[in-house]
Amino acid sequence: SLPPKNHVSQAKETLHHLNALEKNKITDHGKAIHQLPCHPRIAHMLLMAQELNQVALATDIAAIVEEKDPLGKDAGVDINERIKALRRFRFNDGKGKAFGMIEKVAQSYRSLLAIEASNEKFDPFMTGLLLAYAYPERIAFARPGNNSLFQLANGKYAQFSHKDDLANEPWLAVAHIDAREGTGKIFMASPLNPRDLVSLVKDVPKAYWNDETEEWMGKTETKIGQIVLKTTPSKTNTQLIQEALCEMVKEEGEELLNFTEEFLAWQQVISEKRKLKPLQYPDVQTNTLLETCDEWLMPHLKNISSPDELWELDLLEIIDNHFQERL
Repeated sequence: SLPPKNHVSQAKETLHHLNALEKNKITDHGKAIHQLPCHPRIAHMLLMAQELNQVALATDIAAIVEEKDPLGKDAGVDINERIKALRRFRFNDGKGKAFGMIEKVAQSYRSLLAIEASNEKFDPFMTGLLLAYAYPERIAFARPGNNSLFQLANGKYAQFSHKDDLANEPWLAVAHIDAREGTGKIFMASPLNPRDLVSLVKDVPKAYWNDETEEWMGKTETKIGQIVLKTTPSKTNTQLIQEALCEMVKEEGEELLNFTEEFLAWQQVISEKRKLKPLQYPDVQTNTLLETCDEWLMPHLKNISSPDELWELDLLEIIDNHFQERL
């Protein structure tokens, strides 16, 4: 059977973040990632480390994030303490069991890249930058007034003990996290120098519906991922309004769209047929339709002047026509 469409979408999104894909086509960097026998996140970090002459540090990071935490939660969340301990382990000729497997993994990466181990001092901010390459959606910004509560670049929130040594850091790169519903829990991270994030800052124009004035307005968000650093008023246009309507449908579509009894009956029929022939029939479950509304709804938004008018759309006709070739 086919993997869930949202899983495929998430995988593609990750590869775009890693510069392995551009407009769903593999890049030269993506081909280089493919040549390394490890997870694309780790491969991307190792390749970027080569440009920064920090491969030895990157191999230590890769080994630590792939194996069980050797120090445990009592050591705090700072991954740099694990790197220091790993380097002490090597300096002491491998005495102690906790880092044995981690060193084996680190050695395998060093052999792959033909480099020697380093037990020298290192910059914790460089650790953060390398982790940010591997996990760009986990770049985290401390929320003002909320000690140890961070917003991730993917829009989610996570925290750890306010007594931790990293609790007062303004920026983190997160390696290990329990991304549960609501507020997640951070288990391993490194401080980040915001100057290293300049290339990730983008100005994103948006339209939004003002409920008080009942009109579309524009704004430009200066952001890293979903972390908004600054918002300024700006002009809007038809394209931005259509994109805003799609985002509203993704979040509130079950209330904004008119799922008639006729549509629900059609949806049930197609879903039953899909169980028997998953390659022949599309996934028309409500959650999937809302998540992919850019594909089928966008052409029908040109004449929609307010969110309320979405209710007037004939969903059955729109979606049936969209999938007609496949059906």
